[in-house]
Amino acid sequence: MSGPPAPKVSILCTAYNHGAYIRAALEGFVSQVTDFPFEVVVHDDASTDGTADIIREYEQLYPQIVRPIYQTENQYSRN
Repeated sequence: MSGPPAPKVSILCTAYNHGAYIRAALEGFVSQVTDFPFEVVVHDDASTDGTADIIREYEQLYPQIVRPIYQTENQYSRN
């Protein structure tokens, strides 16, 4: 038994407190019509505005596409 094909394209998206924009970005990514498999790697840098909750929604809706990375402490977006 084999799983889904490996993605040929990876879309990388970084987010920190982008709750007002992340849904539109993710919707744009997952709505692409392609003839090849792709993935969306979303890195949330410990947002405090609900961004991670929206990413989790898309992770649930599109488990074969959305690959989240959740930081527990802000590391890269500060300063």
